[in-house]
Amino acid sequence: MNAKQALTVTKDVGANQKILRKLEKAGYIKIYVSDMEIKETGSKIKARNSLPFGFQCDDKECKCKEGFSGFGDGSEEIPHSYFYSEEHNKLFLEIVEIVGWNNRLDCKQLMHHILNRRDIFVTEDRDILDVATKLLDKFQIIIKSPTELASQFLE
Repeated sequence: MNAKQALTVTKDVGANQKILRKLEKAGYIKIYVSDMEIKETGSKIKARNSLPFGFQCDDKECKCKEGFSGFGDGSEEIPHSYFYSEEHNKLFLEIVEIVGWNNRLDCKQLMHHILNRRDIFVTEDRDILDVATKLLDKFQIIIKSPTELASQFLE
């Protein structure tokens, strides 16, 4: 399989990079991460085709910009405007309905995956793997563990 046929894979923070690198070297996949993951983990994989995360709030009285970073600050409330566009905000909230607010960083990565139209989201996170069928039904997201992905090419 050559690079033009390689599947695009969004790698979750905890996914086994060793397995994924082997598949990438063999030309089966191309690994992507969100710029959010790079900021949070210092990942050495460069963000490619990434979209920015941030706030868009026109209400000058609103405190959402000040008190909610969205990067694991412990906030329990979802601000009324979380991303740069209403479309992104709506998508994020739909993902949160399935995955859960306590997994909002995962929800951001899933949103990033959808917006970038990548082929497979790879994770070892049980919270995501347990709702993979629901995410497939709602958003057509294919979610696999690194081992499941590797077995797809080694069979």
